[in-house]
Amino acid sequence: MKKKTILLFVSVFAYCYLFYNQGIGINFLIFNVVLVLASISIDFSLVKRLNWLLVAAGALITATSAFLYGNLLSVIGNVISLLFLAYVSYNPKSTLVFAFLQSTWTLISSIFLQIEKIFTPKPLKEGETEETKSEFTFADLLKFIIPIAVLVTFFLIYKYSNPVFSKFIDNLNLDFISWAFVGFMLVGFYLLFVFYFPVNSQRLIRLDESSSNRLSGGILLNEKGMFKDLSKEMSAAMMTFGLLNVLLLLVNVLDLNFIFSGQMKSITNYSQYVHQGINSSIFSVVIAIFVMLYFFRGNLNYVVKSKQLKLNALLWISLNAILLATCFHKNFSYIMDSGLTYKRIGVYFYLFVTFIALVTTLFKITTFKSNWFLIRYNVWSLFLVLVFSTLFNWDKLILEYNIKYKATIEREYYLFELEEVSYAHLLNYSDKMPHNDNYYFIGLSEDLFNKMLKVRIDKFMEKHQQKDWRSWNLEDDRIVNEILKTRKYFMKHPVYFNN
Repeated sequence: MKKKTILLFVSVFAYCYLFYNQGIGINFLIFNVVLVLASISIDFSLVKRLNWLLVAAGALITATSAFLYGNLLSVIGNVISLLFLAYVSYNPKSTLVFAFLQSTWTLISSIFLQIEKIFTPKPLKEGETEETKSEFTFADLLKFIIPIAVLVTFFLIYKYSNPVFSKFIDNLNLDFISWAFVGFMLVGFYLLFVFYFPVNSQRLIRLDESSSNRLSGGILLNEKGMFKDLSKEMSAAMMTFGLLNVLLLLVNVLDLNFIFSGQMKSITNYSQYVHQGINSSIFSVVIAIFVMLYFFRGNLNYVVKSKQLKLNALLWISLNAILLATCFHKNFSYIMDSGLTYKRIGVYFYLFVTFIALVTTLFKITTFKSNWFLIRYNVWSLFLVLVFSTLFNWDKLILEYNIKYKATIEREYYLFELEEVSYAHLLNYSDKMPHNDNYYFIGLSEDLFNKMLKVRIDKFMEKHQQKDWRSWNLEDDRIVNEILKTRKYFMKHPVYFNN
């Protein structure tokens, strides 16, 4: 049997054993190690490919984060990493953006293309027969599925048409057959089949190979655009960047004056001011990048006035960088004023990714790079930032920061927004913390809050006890130990615990 086929069935077994009826834990790390080692065993030369090493490292890092923290962010990062790994393992020369497109295409089309292969089989090689053919196809699986499907169909027909047979079946104990598990296994088989036997889109491969990171090196007569006359396009570009520079300079001057004059502290709706300002600023920078992508897509890089145009564009990039810096300051001031939350941490990541996009745009303009260069490197930056973001236990960082610097945050925020990580702290200090009797329009009296906290803790502890080693992660273990440490102290308050 072909090595890939053996690895496929081993991986399906590992998938079912590690994940069926399990949560987030060490199972993610073990499964990712299996897939990485399987990829290396198929093609050992992958360890010499930088892009494969980075994607494999991303998969293992996010899987380790899942084991450490057991959070959704690490799972999202890991799924995306494995999506990249699937195709980069198959085609190490593929760039990340095309690996994503190819993997997505494979997930969507694989089952239809495999069915098509059954009816239009691949011609046999010289000296090869159907029995000796080494390639594993969907038909190899179908030769087992069709007889089983026919058997099940007639089984159901006889069961509902023959009372004697039906009574015989009813007396049998078939509880060991779990249709939920069968469905889970089939989904896992399909996903792993796609991992080991990806489908190539030749059009995407040709586009990837033909799309250079550098511009053509001269003026192209057939370049597509809104202007047929290059001089008119240059005039439009100069006017666009000139007007936008004046406008953005005015915005930055007014913004900086507003910040450093102390007027920002007098704002009543601080949250709305910060969110609207940051969202619109990031959106404007993204639009700015698209404008530059259009005007610097080719020919304008080589005309006589290209230097003046580039100076205007570089000035605009600099003004956009200042805009991002003011957004950074606003978000920092907002955190100092109102505490740390997921969204406020997310703003820093958005600003960082946007800043990287500005830097790569600057590099593109000054070094005659193509738009594909910008797309490829920014997809890499998004991926690496996502992997980096999984390295931190954000729940714990938010809790510890707010406890230390923002004691005015209501206990309801911790109960509804941070949940498990804050349980021990709420057990110890909820009666001393500020509270909001109308949080999310939910009126919570002292007694109702304590009962709700007790229910949530009991549910968390019960769920933790039901887990086995496959779902074990360090963060849940730490939270449980913190809760248990409070038990003796709160034994005189049985509202917190089950008898």
